Amino acid sequence: MKLEVTLTGGWESIANVLRSASTGMGRTLRQALKTEGDYLAEKVQATIRGGVPPPLKGRSGTPLYRTHALHDAIKALPQGDKIFVGVDPASGLQRIAAIHEAGATIEMVMTDKQRRYLFGVVFKGQAPQPGTGSGLLVITIPPRPFLAPTLKREQPGMVLRLLKSIAASFGGQLGNP
Repeated sequence: MKLEVTLTGGWESIANVLRSASTGMGRTLRQALKTEGDYLAEKVQATIRGGVPPPLKGRSGTPLYRTHALHDAIKALPQGDKIFVGVDPASGLQRIAAIHEAGATIEMVMTDKQRRYLFGVVFKGQAPQPGTGSGLLVITIPPRPFLAPTLKREQPGMVLRLLKSIAASFGGQLGNP
């Protein structure tokens, strides 16, 4: 028994496109990843610009965007055949970004000087009573996630955007993904 397959249509032109494509495919993939990374970085920046709840008590403006430092530190950095989208390590803001993303509780013991200052500000110059208060200062920073929700929201369209970017680099000859 002999099995034979006959291809009809434009298979020869497809084969020619694929043969010519193999030489630049690595460069094309890296460029497509960079394009997608830049798109995602812009979406994360837009999330920061739009304001991330909850608001800061007693302050106006949007948390995470007042100084623009965190916004400006969001980058798409190529790493071989991968792309890193997040806070640029060169910015030194990874720890601050992690605190905003997940929230944090910071506990510290106040010094006598800090305690005197706090009582002076809060109680308008009244002297603190000896033996009152624990001397423990607890600061709670609520989570203001900006990276994970944005990437999760954009993930469903990621493959299609990559395919369109790759197809565009070949002049659309790969069809309509």
